[in-house]
Amino acid sequence: MKDYTHELSRVIGRKMGRIQNYSEEKEVVVTYGIELILNSLLKAVIYILIGTLLGKTLEVVTAIVVFAAVRVF
Repeated sequence: MKDYTHELSRVIGRKMGRIQNYSEEKEVVVTYGIELILNSLLKAVIYILIGTLLGKTLEVVTAIVVFAAVRVF
């Protein structure tokens, strides 16, 4: 199975690297960061969709916000 978020992150990272004139090492770090953000957003969207299908959208959104706040602090 192909990892589409990784491929998309590589494309975005390369493009940013060319625009910002990043070194190869920095481009790898930026690509990794973009991949983390994309994976997190994808998970959140899937959780919200499942919550919506189950009629628990507010509870799911509340849980995501609370756990995100706990990770930050």
